[in-house]
Amino acid sequence: MIKKVVIEGFKSYLSLTDLDDFSKGHNVIVGPNGSGKSNFFWAIRFVLTDILSNTRQEDRKELLYYEGAGNKKNVMSSYVEIHFDNVERRFPIDKDVVTLRRTIGLKKDEFYIDKKHVSKHEVVNLLESAGFSRSNPYYIVQQGKVTALASMTAKDRLELLKEVAGTSVYEERKSESEKIFNESEGKKAKIDEMMSYINDRLKELKSEREELIKYQDLDKDRRRLEFAIYAAEVEESAAQLDEMETKRTEEGNRASKVYEDRMENQKIIKETEKQIKQLEAEVKRQRVEKVQLDKEKKELQRRRAAVTLELGEIQTASSTGDKTSKKLKKELDALRKRIEETNAELEEIEPKYKGAVDAENKVNDEIRNLERKVAEYYEKQGYSARFKNKKERDAWIKSEVEQIKENKKNLKGQIKTVSDDFEELNTNKKQRDDTVKRMQEGLSKNRKETEDLAQAISQLKRERDSLSDKRKDLWKEDSERDRKVSELKEDLVKYERQFQGTMNKMTSQGLATVARIAKERKLQGVHGALIDLFDVDIMYERAVEVTAGGALFHVVVDNDQVAQKLVEGMNSAKSKGGRITFIPLNRLNNDDIQDLSGQLGDEGNPLLDYVQAKKEVIKPALKSVFGRMIVCSNINTATTLSRSKNVNCVSLEGDQVNRKGPISGGHQDDKRSRLVSFRRVKECKAEIQNIEGAAKETKKSVQNIDQRINDILGKIQTSEAQYQKTQDMIEKVGMEIKIVSREEETKRLLMEQKQKLLEKLQGDLKQLSETKNRLNNELGTEFRDKLTSDEAKDLKKSNADLAKKKEEILGLTSERSILE
Repeated sequence: MIKKVVIEGFKSYLSLTDLDDFSKGHNVIVGPNGSGKSNFFWAIRFVLTDILSNTRQEDRKELLYYEGAGNKKNVMSSYVEIHFDNVERRFPIDKDVVTLRRTIGLKKDEFYIDKKHVSKHEVVNLLESAGFSRSNPYYIVQQGKVTALASMTAKDRLELLKEVAGTSVYEERKSESEKIFNESEGKKAKIDEMMSYINDRLKELKSEREELIKYQDLDKDRRRLEFAIYAAEVEESAAQLDEMETKRTEEGNRASKVYEDRMENQKIIKETEKQIKQLEAEVKRQRVEKVQLDKEKKELQRRRAAVTLELGEIQTASSTGDKTSKKLKKELDALRKRIEETNAELEEIEPKYKGAVDAENKVNDEIRNLERKVAEYYEKQGYSARFKNKKERDAWIKSEVEQIKENKKNLKGQIKTVSDDFEELNTNKKQRDDTVKRMQEGLSKNRKETEDLAQAISQLKRERDSLSDKRKDLWKEDSERDRKVSELKEDLVKYERQFQGTMNKMTSQGLATVARIAKERKLQGVHGALIDLFDVDIMYERAVEVTAGGALFHVVVDNDQVAQKLVEGMNSAKSKGGRITFIPLNRLNNDDIQDLSGQLGDEGNPLLDYVQAKKEVIKPALKSVFGRMIVCSNINTATTLSRSKNVNCVSLEGDQVNRKGPISGGHQDDKRSRLVSFRRVKECKAEIQNIEGAAKETKKSVQNIDQRINDILGKIQTSEAQYQKTQDMIEKVGMEIKIVSREEETKRLLMEQKQKLLEKLQGDLKQLSETKNRLNNELGTEFRDKLTSDEAKDLKKSNADLAKKKEEILGLTSERSILE
């Protein structure tokens, strides 16, 4: 009895379909058209019968779930699994439930009993043991069979009943047995005939036996002789082989030495070529620099000629200027000396002059007093002629007193006016002094500011010149890098051409197509060609290249699906195609590769130890390519190790020794070497990238310097404008100070005049006061027509004193004039 049916990917059953809970009696499946009733019946027939066992691939596709080309739901394989109730042990398996699965794909048809893979024959035997006989296939009645049985003739129905009952089997076996019996009778006749022939032949052989014995005896003698001859030849051959082995060893050692010398010479040649390139580059750079220097030289010569002409003019002017300068210098020295002497003399004369002025003013005051006194005596002496009596005199005195009062009042007003003017001038003088002081302080500040600005401008110009020189050096470096990048790009084209020459056109197109497809479709899991996925020391390049061969251009991918997508892309109409071998990492099985690291002593090491993976994930791919190869120093060591350890070996020169005996190798040209060409391409690209990176930094530095120079030029322009503004301010303030100084001199002279006028007015006021007092004293006194004897004596004395004072004032005036 069927307990459970599991279907997945079969015909219309895409997803896993699990059908169980079957009845022990009858089970009926109902449903609309297209619901899968017939496909379910097909699934049971698919497991229990041998139909579809010899179908073509196209017919197998019909059993798989399919929804049209390119649909992701299409499956590559399907299976049907039936669980049988084995409680009654109809199947010879000690389990209550027996599981039978059949899996089919485009290229496979497999059976499983209880999840164990078995052959088709074992499944047939198991089914026959349970009553599912191939000779009686009517345990499955297909649609239309019942109708066919009902419409059969009696004869056909009898035959069918015999077949169902199993009697036809025995009739078939009977006919087969009769056929075998007839064949056995024919064979028996043939055997009798053969026995007769054998008896006759035995008689002949007896006579031949005697001849054979004699022949064997002679043959033993012949073989002994041949063995002796062969032993001698073997000994001779062994000696010759030992001699040849010795020669081979010597040749191997010589070849190793030649290889080492060759590698050393290649290093020297490479270093020499590098030096030559450097020298050629230096020569080119020197030539470019020479052209630049020639241009600078011509410019400097032109400037030198202009400077020479200018220098001649300056020298001509300088000779005249020197004479004038010497003359002016002499006059300046004399003037300075005269100024010093004058200042010293002024310091000495100024007190004398002041004393002379004071003495002159004093004597003038005394003269005025004496003249006033004498005038009063003469006036009093003339009263008799002017006045008749005391009354007239007193009236005149009173009128004079009143006039004197009026004059005094006027003088006081003038004195006040002059005093006010003097005070105003004095106040203005202090204000002007303060203004001049502030101007001088501002002038000093401006001069210091101009000095600071001049220093700052000078410093900025030096910084600008330094940055300009630095920028020139960077320009030279950038030009040198551009030249070097150009040379490297030429070398890169040459090396890429050499690298392309190491592979066929289809492989080259395939690698380019794979890279383009992976980039366009953004495929994950495409690691690239094997040659680009590891690093190896130059010493082992030849051994690695010989071992890998064409596998260097195999493309490593994560799994079959990634490879399939790439293949589909390569087969598309837009693709340029090409031919590529993929290495899916999920398909690699390196369990049979032994790890011999450190087990071979000094004779050799696994080549894989010297191949460094760039990614951890691609190590299995490297192991599958290089894991079975041992690298040795030379062919002799490789031969010995291969024979003793039964391993594949390769020498550093690229000679391979197969563990089964064959040896291959020979000279290899580095120009045809894939790894050497690829390494040179990588080195060129890396160097170009480094130089271009440095060039970017240089250009960035030049831009920064340009920005700094522009900033400095802006600062210089601002500072020069500020300097010119400050210079204009200095000139303006200096001019204002000169104007204020001239005004100060004018005001000083005016103050001196006001001071003299004030002193004169004060003297006049004093005289008026004395005259007023005298007249008041005289008022009411006795009227006389002449002076008293005392007054006459005093008048005489005053005239004498006045004469002396006038003589004295003449001397003082002369002395003051001289000092002034």
